[in-house]
Amino acid sequence: MGSKLVDVYWNLHKCKYSIRDCYTGKVFDHRRSLVLKDAKFNVQKGGRQRVLSMGKKNVHAHVRGEYYTSTPLQLVLDTPNLEFREITYDPYWHSSFVYRHTVGEEDQEPVYETPWVILETKQINAIKSKAHVLGASPTWPM
Repeated sequence: MGSKLVDVYWNLHKCKYSIRDCYTGKVFDHRRSLVLKDAKFNVQKGGRQRVLSMGKKNVHAHVRGEYYTSTPLQLVLDTPNLEFREITYDPYWHSSFVYRHTVGEEDQEPVYETPWVILETKQINAIKSKAHVLGASPTWPM
């Protein structure tokens, strides 16, 4: 079961994740869902500043990790001592990816890496869908 180091970002035009080879910089696939191991969350400050100054989104945030084309989702979900928490990023509200909490914006804590991340697509309506990211957290507060 070979792996490939990739950068993954939400493609606003395709409503899918674009998977880019980390070494060549070329996008080689688009998926509605995938799993990454040893994920690192990256926001490029200059790209975020362009979004804030111009009011137009651009690709400046991604998740980097090991992509295994045959990783069964159930294997990841059954990993002991891990809880999966929702992760989000909005350049207008956050300077990094954050764990989404239900108690309010001010309580959202930054996330920079997780052992596993599940990237899914949530359908909003018949035409539009959005990104949905779940990250493994060994220290979920009780």
